[in-house]
Amino acid sequence: MAKLGRFVLELLRIMVLLALVLVLLGNLESGLFSMLYGRETSPWLFAAGNLLLFLVLYRNKLQFGGWYRPERNVKLKPVTAAVCIGASLLLILLPFAAPHIVYPV
Repeated sequence: MAKLGRFVLELLRIMVLLALVLVLLGNLESGLFSMLYGRETSPWLFAAGNLLLFLVLYRNKLQFGGWYRPERNVKLKPVTAAVCIGASLLLILLPFAAPHIVYPV
């Protein structure tokens, strides 16, 4: 029963951290986009990129400091982490590089 309680606490921790990361980075990116281009943007590409960044951050750092610690906690392989970070940066920077293609007026 104690393992289940720690697992539920860890899920709550993940949800709170994910919400904080998505809201903070999403607002920062959307504000920067509207400041540069003078219009609002759809947050979907930013959210997907931020979600990938959170995945790498959680799997490589945050999972080792939580309440629930299974025996099989391992970091992402460096190649996998690099691919996820690269894809994340591509998704985040794509609206800035080609705003007229990604978000037509």
